[in-house]
Order: sequence, then C-alpha cells, then structure tokens
Amino acid sequence: MKILKKYLLVGAIGIMPFCISACSDNDDDSVAPIFPSVETMNVAANSEQTFNFVSNMAWRMSSSATWCTFPEVGEKAQTISGEAGSHTVRLKISDESMKFDKETKAVLTLIMDGQKQVVAEIVRGAKEYEFKVFDAEGNETDVLNIGHKGSLEFSVEANFEFAATSSPEWLDEVVMKTSPDNPGKKHTTVTVKEEYVKNSQHNASLVFGNEEGTVAFPVPVSYAGMDPTKIYIESEDLVNGSFFNWMVSMDGKTFTKKNELTNETEEIKDKMTFRITAANDEYTPVFMEEYNGEFYFDDVEWMHLVQNGETATFTVDASDRERKGFVLVFPNAVYHSFNGDLKGNILEADGSIKYEYEQKNFLVAFSQKNATAGGGFFIRNGLTWDEIENVKVTDPSILEYVMGNCMYYGEDIYSVNVKPNTSLIIYPQLPESVWQCEMSAMIMGDEYALIESITLDLFFDDTGHCLQFKVPEAATKPIYVVIKDNSWQFLKVLVVIPNK
Repeated sequence: MKILKKYLLVGAIGIMPFCISACSDNDDDSVAPIFPSVETMNVAANSEQTFNFVSNMAWRMSSSATWCTFPEVGEKAQTISGEAGSHTVRLKISDESMKFDKETKAVLTLIMDGQKQVVAEIVRGAKEYEFKVFDAEGNETDVLNIGHKGSLEFSVEANFEFAATSSPEWLDEVVMKTSPDNPGKKHTTVTVKEEYVKNSQHNASLVFGNEEGTVAFPVPVSYAGMDPTKIYIESEDLVNGSFFNWMVSMDGKTFTKKNELTNETEEIKDKMTFRITAANDEYTPVFMEEYNGEFYFDDVEWMHLVQNGETATFTVDASDRERKGFVLVFPNAVYHSFNGDLKGNILEADGSIKYEYEQKNFLVAFSQKNATAGGGFFIRNGLTWDEIENVKVTDPSILEYVMGNCMYYGEDIYSVNVKPNTSLIIYPQLPESVWQCEMSAMIMGDEYALIESITLDLFFDDTGHCLQFKVPEAATKPIYVVIKDNSWQFLKVLVVIPNK
C-alpha cells in the first residue's frame, strides 16, 4: 500500500505543469476587442476629412455610403483594414446623391475579432441652391436693366429645375430656351408690354424658383423707358392720308381735306385728335405761322394742343383773316436742347423746316380760310378778292376736248364762269408733296392761237401756291388751264368759260 501511494504522488507532481500551462493559454485567447467611442463628424461635400482611432487588434472598417470613401485604397473604396495601433484614416466626401433642404448621413463601422460597432457618424449638409444670371455678353450680373428698345436677352443658370415664377405686370411672358450645351442653363428674353413702353419702370423683381415653390431667387429688374429723343404721332381721325394741306374754316369749327388715296374729301368737326407717344408723356408743341413764305414763332397763340395722356386734341381759334399754321411736337429732351432758339434749330438756312423734323415731328399743316363754294380749285377775283365758285365738269364735249387736246385723262376737271377781262387768282389746291416738283400751267384754247402754247409760272402768296390769269376781253369759247409738273405729268384742269 505504501508503494502505491508513492507512485500516485509522483504522477500527480508530473501532471501539474501541464495544467498550469493550459490554464495560461486559455487566458490569452479571451482578450476582447476595444472599440473607440462613437464620434459625430459634420462635413461638407467635395472635401477630405480625417478620422483618428486606436485598435487593440487587427481591424477592418467600412463606410455605409458611396459618397464617403477611403481614397488611400481607391477612388470608390468603401472598406479599409489594418493592424493594431493608432491610425488616421482619410475620408473623401463627394456631392453624390445630395438632397436639397435635407442633410445626408453615413456611418463608419469598425470590425475586430468578428465583432463590429459603429464608430463614426458622418453628417453631410444639405445641397445648396445655386443660381446665377449672365448678361448677353456672358458676364455674371445681379440686376436686369432693360434699355430703350424695350427687350432684353440674358441667361439664367442653376443646379435645380427652375422657371420664372413671378414677373412685374409691365412685362410680357418670359421666354426661356434651354441651352443645348448646358441643361442647367436657359437663354431668356423679356419684353416690355406695349402699353408700358413709353414710361420708365423701377422697383420691381423678376422671380425665379423651383417647381415645388420652396425656393425663390428675386432679380431686380428695371426699364429705362422710351428713348427720350423719340416721339410717335398717329391721327385718330385719319385712316389714310396726310397731316399736310388741311383747310380750316374761318370759325375754326371745320377741318377738311381731300384724301390723296381715296380721292374723297374728309371732314372733321371742332377738333382733330392725335395719339402722341413720348417718354413719360413729356413733349412740347411748337406752333408756327407762315406768312409770305416765312415762318414766325412769336405770338402764335391762336392754335392749341391739349394733352390728356397719350391723347391730344388740336383746335384753332376763329379768325377774321386768312392764315396758315404749322404744328410740330418735340419730346422734351429734344425741345430743351434748342435752348429757346426755335428758329435756329428747327429751320434750315433757306427758311424751310429741317427734313428730320418734317418726317418725325410734324403734327399738322393747314390754311384757315373761307371754304370753296364747290369744286377742286380755290379761285379769287384779282380785283375784288372775292371768292368765285367752280364746279366739276360733266359736259361730254368739254371732257372729250380735255382728253383729246389737253392729254388729261383724270377726274379733276372743273369749270368756272366769269366775264371777259376778269383777273383770276387760281389756287390748284394740290398736295404739298406735289409742289416739290417745278410746277407750271399751260393755257390752251381752240380759238386763241396766240396764247395756245404760253406757259405760266406759278407763284406763292399767303394763301398758297397759285397762278394769275386774265380772261381776254374778246374771249367767247372755253379756255383750258392745265396744271402740270416738270415731267409733263398733267395733274388738274380748270376750264374758264367766258360769260357775256
């Protein structure tokens, strides 16, 4: 029995080191991974960040978002690994999948010894709205200034779908066309409405925004107004015809003119009405009286132009004498540039109205005189100054003679009955444009061979263009006065019928 116990003790002592060794190995295998505390990082798009941590064993890290990657591994790498120790990991933050008005998040997960834990929360801010305006030359601008032409072209570029959501009432619809080279850029045109073109506009905004209506970009817009040196004149009484060569009755109540296009006589009662468009409705009329071929600007107070917005009414005072009037209207910017010297600025050196003003600023030209008692000529007795009636010819024999001998085929053929030896002052009453030619009159008569080819020059008096002719004392048959221009175009015929 003693021998057996001895061996058992020795066996037990031999076994003990192995037990101690085994227990020590089991302690090493039980070491646990130590994870860092969770860190929150606020980052911006298109930036690089660093994340620092310590691991007590081999590790692997992953990113939950494709916009947060590890550039050390690769451009689009979402995992990275390493051994135990202190580490600094670089992060690349892109703008991929960004959202307006909402931040986006990614997490970094650390994996060690089969265990994993979120160690960082990456918070990327919301996408910012970007909006830019460029002028026609491509320069960035923050205001829109529409010039005198009333329209403006520019471009708008943004990183979101946009449209013009609000515009001032004086603008027409905003026209936008997407650029073929840049879907985010739109070529834009704005135009001022016709009823607003004369006046400048300020303190307004053209607003651009997104479809949801959650964002708006107001752009200040102004309009310079109509060119202050321009003016536009329209007659509300005339459909066709000219502002020249009107006749006004002596009481100033009747305006008449033969329409050059329709060959009919137009008549307007009491006043003539015009539509005059100028910047901010600011213009000044200039009244001129013509006497013996010269224009006078002083003391011309018998003509009146009353303005009411764009509408202007023209009236003439009653008179006991015949006179000729001319009216021009000038935008104030032009009128003030004359510095009070109307004659020196409006008239040419020869005393005529400057062509530029005649074309752009002319309102009306007229003669105030007794209306002709009928007919297409205005005729006076050269001695008594009385008006003599003339009427349109209907006698077939006279009409046939005019066509066959006077070579005139028009309808302006009139006759006047007078006694022989009467001196006549004859006013043909032709449009002013005709008098730009060299006018003359030819007297014809089948029994007056001595005067058949005589040509008389017309002259001008305070009533208008005219010629003077004395009926021969021995005259018994009609005498034909044919008005022609220097190209031998026959314009009008007056048949003087001697009346014993």
